[in-house]
Amino acid sequence: MSSVIRVSSGDTIQVRTGVLQGIGPVGPTGPTGPQGVPGPQGIQGEQGIQGAIGEYVTVAQNLSLQSIATATNTPVTFDTVAVDEYSAVKSTTNFQPGAGNWYITAYVMFTKQTGNAVGARALRLITTAPAVSTFAGTTMAVIPTIAHEISLAAGIRITDPATIIQVQAYQTEGATLQLSGARFFLCRTGSGPQGVQGIQGIQGPIGPAGPQGPIGPTGAGAGKTTTFAQIAAG
Repeated sequence: MSSVIRVSSGDTIQVRTGVLQGIGPVGPTGPTGPQGVPGPQGIQGEQGIQGAIGEYVTVAQNLSLQSIATATNTPVTFDTVAVDEYSAVKSTTNFQPGAGNWYITAYVMFTKQTGNAVGARALRLITTAPAVSTFAGTTMAVIPTIAHEISLAAGIRITDPATIIQVQAYQTEGATLQLSGARFFLCRTGSGPQGVQGIQGIQGPIGPAGPQGPIGPTGAGAGKTTTFAQIAAG
């Protein structure tokens, strides 16, 4: 190649032969630096819908008359089921609520025969299986001139799910009487079985990214050279 160079009196020009040092291609990327520290935790998601206590009951009634002989323990029949959310009604006389703590009320009215009533009236709550046992009861002398009504309330803890509960009536009128308007009410006391889990709250936003890790070491450059001839050819 040629070029024009202006020199002053007494300057020296030196011409060298050889090659020019070229710049090689970019070396490979260095290894990735260590991962930065995690960002802060996202905000708490919204709270799920609050659960509710299950208000379940079993209610049975006797809407017809039931005959009860004198001096005879007689299971009270309940011919109409108003609601049975525990599936406890097994027959017109038997209730099987299952294991748990239960609150029970029973009501009956003993009709009065013509003339003044005599004797006594009794109402009991009993278990008939797996064993016969009375767990609540009341006995009263009758008022001679009116029908006799008895209400009974009790709690029971059942550990055997096969336990059967009955309401039992008794009278000593000396003649057959009629039971009218009998009613049975049952509900669970204390906490019931755990309900289904509520829906999950929305997820909080992702926290900010952690600081960038340190840059990896620079890759080594390749030892390449370019000759004058290659430059001229380019």
